[in-house]
Amino acid sequence: TASLQLSRPKAMNFDMIRILLFLACQGALAAELSSALAEDDQCSDAECSLSALQLQRKTTWGKCAWYGCSGFVKHHPCQCNSKCSKYGNCCSDYWGRCYHAPPAPPPPPPPPPPPPPPPPPPPPPPPPPPTTAAPDEESEEAAEMTKAPGFGAPASASPPVPKGVRVEDVTALPWKTPSLNQPSSAPLYEFYVYRAVSGESYPPLNTNVGSLAGVLWYLHHEVVIQAPRKFNIERILRYKVKMRATEPLVKRGMHFGVRLAFDKGQATGPFVCGRESKGVGWEPKFCGDAFDVKNLAHMKPYKAAFEWSEFGYSVGCNNLGEYPFPMEKVYYPEAIWYSLPGICPDLLFNKKDASCEVTEPGGYCPGIDPTGNGTCTWNYESAGEISLDDLVGIENYNSWRHSHREYNPLSDRGTGFSWWDGMNNETANAERVRQAQAVFDKKYPDSEPAAKMAPPPCDFKFGPYYREWYRKDGYSGPCGKPGAKCGGQIAWIKSTGMKTHPEWYAPLDADATDDDLQRLLYQQGKGGCLRPCSDK
Repeated sequence: TASLQLSRPKAMNFDMIRILLFLACQGALAAELSSALAEDDQCSDAECSLSALQLQRKTTWGKCAWYGCSGFVKHHPCQCNSKCSKYGNCCSDYWGRCYHAPPAPPPPPPPPPPPPPPPPPPPPPPPPPPTTAAPDEESEEAAEMTKAPGFGAPASASPPVPKGVRVEDVTALPWKTPSLNQPSSAPLYEFYVYRAVSGESYPPLNTNVGSLAGVLWYLHHEVVIQAPRKFNIERILRYKVKMRATEPLVKRGMHFGVRLAFDKGQATGPFVCGRESKGVGWEPKFCGDAFDVKNLAHMKPYKAAFEWSEFGYSVGCNNLGEYPFPMEKVYYPEAIWYSLPGICPDLLFNKKDASCEVTEPGGYCPGIDPTGNGTCTWNYESAGEISLDDLVGIENYNSWRHSHREYNPLSDRGTGFSWWDGMNNETANAERVRQAQAVFDKKYPDSEPAAKMAPPPCDFKFGPYYREWYRKDGYSGPCGKPGAKCGGQIAWIKSTGMKTHPEWYAPLDADATDDDLQRLLYQQGKGGCLRPCSDK
């Protein structure tokens, strides 16, 4: 047939002639050779005829006369065992010397495997090595055959990383909950934040920023009360921030964590360092400034600061006038401060290095929409700046300040100047915010108006955020297996309670083990439960 293309060498090999004569003496094989020749109307010599038979019988050139009718021999170029027809590697004289029964029809070729998914940068961890079975003739032969080019690579056992998720060494991270390694269900927020700076500035990583009202409150209370202004502040920078909360925050009804103060690039608290007894109950205990790892002895099961371990590197916020600072009433409308955790937030700028980037990658993830996994909660882009002098109407501050006073907190007014008069006047403060928005809008007419990029509500809630610290320590005290009453409560939580009131059991969720639930009931003093003896 036209589909069978065979070569026609000029010289005939002596061994080939001998094999053809041997095969010609075999009745059944001779008939099959005749059939092969009939199917190939281009054959006219002995070697061409043998090639036709090889193709029909999936025979490979070689001699069983040399090897014997043995089992699979790894280094032989062809085989003389009962499975050579299955793999298409029989020696040329296998059919006459070793064949005793009709071969089973060859199986249809396997469908080509799907191409492996393109590896994300950097690639995910390799899958664990497969279990090694005892080698046998077939498995060893099959392994050799799959090495052939074009056989197809096995599909990867590791699922592709979700698009947009940064790949971190999750074994090095301090997470308490696996959900921090996954995108969250929280919405994506996009809004403007602001920062008061001097003539020098640096990226807003491991810093505090605010709403426009929050920055004006800071200027009013701490900066313009002295001359020259505190820290020589002269500009208000604006950033467009994208932010998504982590899943543990969402489960507690929040999108922001606690607002941590940053000083020289280091988070200085407030950090939980344990719990303390208050009468018949317990309360969270706060210690020092920067987090001290020595406190972990009182914070089981956490391996790092509770604020990072439980909620990931989340953006923090506080409404001014509420925890943590300032706590007194604030008369600026919607005044909010934020904390933006970058790489190595627990270390000073000059102490950060490559090693801490592995264990403290932070939440800043440029170039993608934040996903809400624990290391990808926010990013930013610059959105302009205005001069503080232009805002308040001062032409030459350095000469002007010698004959004026911008604001005197004792008299609640300026000297020869009135822009800041009335610190606690809500109407005047709202007008100051409006004027600042107008200056930005006039300078950047192609940007989204400031009023339309207002921040979402700061929904940090002290009680739900620190809920577990109002319970007694679940890792000290008598331990034992759950009794009938305790076991019944565990079963009820798993079947009903967790589905109808999941907020009662935070930070636990539907994946909680019996030990987790027993420990929680022990902390709550319910069900007569002892703590589990497992210290995990």
